[in-house]
Amino acid sequence: VFFNEFVKDGRLAEFVPFTEGDDLKTIADTAANYQPDAFLIVAIDSSDTLELMRQFSGYILESGKEHRIVYLTDGSKSDLLLAVDQDDDEQLHEVIFHRTVGTAPASPDPAGSLYKAFETSIDKEFSVKASDHSFIGHTYDAAYVASAGLVYALRQEPNILTGVTVARGMSALSDPAVVKDQQIGIGFGSWPELKAAMQVSSPVVNIRGVTGDLDFDKNGETTATLEVWQPCNTNACTAGSPCFAQVGAI
Repeated sequence: VFFNEFVKDGRLAEFVPFTEGDDLKTIADTAANYQPDAFLIVAIDSSDTLELMRQFSGYILESGKEHRIVYLTDGSKSDLLLAVDQDDDEQLHEVIFHRTVGTAPASPDPAGSLYKAFETSIDKEFSVKASDHSFIGHTYDAAYVASAGLVYALRQEPNILTGVTVARGMSALSDPAVVKDQQIGIGFGSWPELKAAMQVSSPVVNIRGVTGDLDFDKNGETTATLEVWQPCNTNACTAGSPCFAQVGAI
């Protein structure tokens, strides 16, 4: 999907697919033979990401080519994955901390009251810092969005539950430009209100999650902010693991 969108305006790119069990050195050599300015690595197994970065490192750090860079996706935002000691692999360490940029779902409302309550609760219950793992807030919101869709579907078709009907219910969680009523905040305490709102014949509900507004258009599509991140120097982090700086949002 990214490749097709990227090249349609005349930009140049090459697509080098790989699958489980492939020789990643061969994959890396094939990609580098195109002499690219950057690599975008999309991998399900994050260990493949690290191995490809290792194979790319000599090419990325070629003298006089300081513009070369590696782009990563959210699945590779892992302090365990990127915790490469400089003494173990100096080139890979240089690429990770000075030539790498990634994207991930952002938490667009970190100062909001819902997010603050969520952050406090999850830290108390699981000793996890929500801001270190942006998927946690989005997953929490997604569970309530899907549940709202289920409530709608079960009311419309109590004996036949289909994904299409669930999606139609989710699309009722509308943009505030359409709905002027007060927002319902996602969370355990407000679930009865959201459930009741979805049980009317033609619900139109305005909700806000811990990650911000959850607005679906008439096609059932929504958008979210992405953070642009970079690994920080290990000297600034605990236990030698990388931490991540948000350097932008899109």
